[in-house]
Amino acid sequence: MRPGANWKLILQTILMALLSPGTRIRFAASKTDGQMDSSPSRALLLAFGHPVVDQYLACKVRAAQIASIARLTPLTILANIVNVVVVTPVLALVLPLPYVLGWVIAVLSLMALTAIKWFLAKRSPVELASRRALSAALRHATVLSALWAVVPIVAFASGNLNGIWIASCITTGMICGGGFALATVPQAAFRWVAILYVATVVALVIDQGVMMWPLLFLLTSYAFVVIGSTTAAGWLFASHFLAEAELEKHSELIALLLNEFEETSSDWIWEANSAGNFRNVSDRFLHASGRSRSELHAMRMVDLAYSLDEDEARDAVVKLEEAIALQKSFREMIIGLTVNSEERWWSLAARPIYDDHGSFAGYRGVASDITEPRRANALASHLADHDSLTGIGNRSWFLKQAESMLEEQARTGQNTLTLFLIDLDNFKVVNDTSGHPAGDELLRQVADRFTAISEGRTALARFGGTNSLHLAASSATRRQVLLPKSLSA
Repeated sequence: MRPGANWKLILQTILMALLSPGTRIRFAASKTDGQMDSSPSRALLLAFGHPVVDQYLACKVRAAQIASIARLTPLTILANIVNVVVVTPVLALVLPLPYVLGWVIAVLSLMALTAIKWFLAKRSPVELASRRALSAALRHATVLSALWAVVPIVAFASGNLNGIWIASCITTGMICGGGFALATVPQAAFRWVAILYVATVVALVIDQGVMMWPLLFLLTSYAFVVIGSTTAAGWLFASHFLAEAELEKHSELIALLLNEFEETSSDWIWEANSAGNFRNVSDRFLHASGRSRSELHAMRMVDLAYSLDEDEARDAVVKLEEAIALQKSFREMIIGLTVNSEERWWSLAARPIYDDHGSFAGYRGVASDITEPRRANALASHLADHDSLTGIGNRSWFLKQAESMLEEQARTGQNTLTLFLIDLDNFKVVNDTSGHPAGDELLRQVADRFTAISEGRTALARFGGTNSLHLAASSATRRQVLLPKSLSA
C-alpha cells in the first residue's frame, strides 16, 4: 500500500503505538471506502497487534514476531555486555560506585533473564503467542531502554568530553541497532527509540552547548528514519503472513476440489518430474495403468504409450515426445497402451510446471480412459459406412471410394479402373422357399467369397436392395479385370 493511499491510518497507528501501545484504533474498526477490506491496511494494523484477523492467525503472527527478535538475542546480549564494559568507566567518573554497580547489575541481570528465556524458547519453540507475550516484549524493551537512557543524561551532565563522545556513539548505535532488531514488533521498537530519543534531548538541553540545535536536528532525523524503517519492516513482515495464510486457504480449497474431482470424476490427475518420471501417483491412476506403484515411479508417460504396438499408437508417441521435449502444454493428446494385456486408449491434457527459480520442474495434468467411447465411435463409423448384414461397404461408402479412385485416375493420367456390377439371379426363390434367414446367409456367403477373391484389391459394397451386390475393383497391376455380371443363386 502506498503511504498516500491511507496516510491518516498510518499516522494514527504510529502515534497510538508511541503513546499508548495496545490500544485499539477506532478508525480500524470502520470500513470507509472499503479500505479496511484491503490486505495492506490489515497487514499494517496486524503488525501493530490490532485484532483484524482471526484469533489463530493473530497468535501465529505474534509468535513469529517474537521469534524473529529471539533469533538476534545472542547478538543483542553480546552488544549490551560490550557496551556495559565501555560505559562503566565513564559512569564511575561522575556517579558514586554503588549507583554504578546497581546500574551494571540491573543491565546484566536483564541480559541473564533474556538469555534464559531465549534458551527455553529455543528448546521448545512457540508457534502461537498471546497478546500478553507481545506485551512482555514491550515491557522488556521499555526497561532496557530506560536503563540505557541513563548514560547520555549522566555523560552530558558531567561535562566530560570523552564521556560525552562515548555516550553519543553508544546512544546513536542503540537507537538504530535496537530499533532494527525490534522491527518485527513495531510497538517495542517505537518505545525503545522514543525513550532513548527523549533521554538524548534532555542531555542536550542539560549541556546547552553551541552544537545543541544541529545535534538535535540530526537526532530527530535519525529517529524518524528508524521509525519509518521499522514501520515498513513490520508492515512487510505481517503482509508476508497474510499472503501465506491466503495462499494456504486457496491451497486447501484446491486440494479439496482435487480430491472431489478424483473421487467423482472419470478422469484422474497425473504428475511427472523434470526427467519425465511419474510422481505423486494416485490410487485411481495406479488402478487405471494396471502397474504397481514402484513400476510407475520408474516410468514415463512415453513408456506407457510405447507399450501398444500399433501404427496409430506409434504416431501418438511421436507427438507426445515432441510436446514434452519442447516443454509445451497439450490437450486431447490420444495415446494407446496395454493394461493387463488389453488395448486401452487415453486422452491426456497437461501443462508444464516451474519451480521458484523459473526452472522446468515437470508436468501436471489429467488423463481419462476413452477406450469405450472410442470403440463406440468406431462401431458407429463402421455401421455408417458398412452394410449391417454382410459387413461390406454400403452405398454411401462406395460412392466416396469411387470418387476417390476417379480423382486418383485423373491425377495420374491412367485409365485402369474397373467397375463390376453383380446381381444374384433367382434370389427371390431362395427367400420364398427357404425363408429370409437362408437368403441373408446366402448374401453373407457371397460377400465373404468376393472378399476372399479380391484379396484387399477391391472396394466391395452392397447397395440397399435385397438381391444385389455392386463391386468397384482395381487390380494391383492396374490392368482391367472382367468378372461375370451374373452369379447364379
